[in-house]
Amino acid sequence: MQLNRWNCYSDFVVYPAVVLALSGLALRITPVADWWRCGLLFLAGAIAWTLAEYALHRFVSTGSLGSARCMRRITTTSAL
Repeated sequence: MQLNRWNCYSDFVVYPAVVLALSGLALRITPVADWWRCGLLFLAGAIAWTLAEYALHRFVSTGSLGSARCMRRITTTSAL
């Protein structure tokens, strides 16, 4: 598949449209008195996603769980 302009930028059109449609549907079937709960759940989900993505990039993508300097400090202090 060759990457063209539509393939490159379609994520910026399709995903926001789906998110808005699903959010509208969720708010439509939710009573108005519970909308604040939806807002809190959205905020909690955004924070959890941010932390999970950070951990994934920090620990999985780099291929290490700690730096060599930190590991050296742990091994030298435990030998004392």
